[in-house]
Amino acid sequence: MVDNYGTAELVKDYISQNNIRDHLVLCSAASLSNFIIHECFKENPNNTFIDTGSALNPYQNLEGWKYTRGYLTSYWMGSQSGYGQQIDQW
Repeated sequence: MVDNYGTAELVKDYISQNNIRDHLVLCSAASLSNFIIHECFKENPNNTFIDTGSALNPYQNLEGWKYTRGYLTSYWMGSQSGYGQQIDQW
């Protein structure tokens, strides 16, 4: 997370200044997402915060996931990643 803790304050300020209530807020900022979501939810429990991770990257024309996310390349590109065949049991 380096020193990006101030990002949570920026997001909280934006939510407050724009009177955002009863909204879905998507966050994708690696481990910083956990901190942002936690801090924002404390003051805005009426909003729903979701860490989307890399799941939406293919829809955003981003390239990085193609080299680091086997579960996405298996689905979107037909790669032979073991993650695409993995079955998790809960």
